[in-house]
Amino acid sequence: MALSRAIQALPLALQHFYGLYMQSHGLSCEILPTILQNIYIFTAHIVQKNFLKAMRGLLEAMRVLLEAVIVLLEAVRVLVEAIRVLV
Repeated sequence: MALSRAIQALPLALQHFYGLYMQSHGLSCEILPTILQNIYIFTAHIVQKNFLKAMRGLLEAMRVLLEAVIVLLEAVRVLVEAIRVLV
């Protein structure tokens, strides 16, 4: 019963894939949970890989932003010095 609920929760395309796969290979109920687990692990690896790429990109953007703030602060310091010289 829990297995049928798990399969119903899958997207329709994936349900169709499992139906075709089971019909063509005559899979028993013991093999299907293993296939579901393997697909879940594979999907988790893809999500993790993309998440790590996104986090690396975010950290790089923050590093560049920090460098820009440092350059801006240096420019303000030079401007303040120039105003002091003129006054």
